[in-house]
Amino acid sequence: MKQKILFLMIALLPVMTAWADVGDVFTAYGFKFKVTSESPKTVELTLFDRVRPSGTLVIPATVNGYSVTSIGENAFRACRDLTSVGIPVSVTSIGNYAFCYCAGITSLTIPHSVSQIGDFAFFNCNGLTSVIIPDGVKSLGTGAFSACMGLKSISIPPSVVSIGWNAFDGCRSLVSVYIPEGVTSLFQTFLSCSSLESINVAEGNEHYKSVDGVLFDKNMTTLVKYPDAKKSENYIIPSSVTTLDSLSFNRSSGLKAVTIPASVTDINQSTLSACFILESITVAADNKYYKSVDGVLFDKDMTTLIRYPENKKSATYTIPAGVTTIGIAFVRCPGLTTVNIPASVTTIKSLAFSCDDLTTVNIAEGSKLTTVGRLAFDGCEKLTPVNFPPGVKRQ
Repeated sequence: MKQKILFLMIALLPVMTAWADVGDVFTAYGFKFKVTSESPKTVELTLFDRVRPSGTLVIPATVNGYSVTSIGENAFRACRDLTSVGIPVSVTSIGNYAFCYCAGITSLTIPHSVSQIGDFAFFNCNGLTSVIIPDGVKSLGTGAFSACMGLKSISIPPSVVSIGWNAFDGCRSLVSVYIPEGVTSLFQTFLSCSSLESINVAEGNEHYKSVDGVLFDKNMTTLVKYPDAKKSENYIIPSSVTTLDSLSFNRSSGLKAVTIPASVTDINQSTLSACFILESITVAADNKYYKSVDGVLFDKDMTTLIRYPENKKSATYTIPAGVTTIGIAFVRCPGLTTVNIPASVTTIKSLAFSCDDLTTVNIAEGSKLTTVGRLAFDGCEKLTPVNFPPGVKRQ
């Protein structure tokens, strides 16, 4: 009888050891896995075991009777010697930071089973030159492919609904991108894409529209993004636009002149930042909110100086009398050596001036200046001491 009981226990042993609780972690094939469900039996690949993988990585579809359905957060972070990754069709999600800093990856196969690519999942994978996102993926997380500086082409399928903030930020080799009809959400998605010439949107998209490679909302009331490398020196903003999105012209490397129509009511402080060769900003005379004088942007009453074009050809600039506030207006401005500030100015905001060649700032007699931001002249290394009136507060 005892022999029969012992035999029965031994026979049941493989079944008992195969059983695990949700959350249990085990090691197999050089990876660590966490049980995510017992019915059905699924696991998440959480990390490599001891030795960072290199060369070609093939992730197993099943392990110890469990289906591998997800790649966990930071699973292969900084595995710089990986060159290619094969993901099985069992996987439905790729976690946050899963392959970030894997600079050696040149080949990547994402199966149609994947529906979600997490935040910064492939951040700084500089070796990637092209990525085909399969139909089935619904969301690309924040910074999903950001800083992939070698990425030249990206195929986004109709299944994608949401593209996260900064998803392709810093993809310096990306030349063009196509937004499919299903996308409902974009936010600062293509910043610092220095080779990007056009952004095109499917005609059936109900939320966005592109005209001549420039990205707008569907009603063309908001200019979302002007491509950094668009081959046009002059751009006239369409008359339907009311809002220029934050950073919408940021780093537009070829833009020399921009014309703002009467319809525009909202311009963000950073809208025209880092436009390195911008020489002139023109505002329609009948605009009720903004005004330009000699190519410089002001509010309508000319009490706030908003933006001095970075490449305006002038060694000396005299701010018009009546201006009371200088915003983050003078950035880089090569060749600008002298700025004359009128007595009417009361506030110079932090970061108002960041000019390499600026040597002299003259403040008029009888100045009403009361407040100067602590970093108001940050980066002006050639600037001689400024003679501020007594009682000025540094904030």
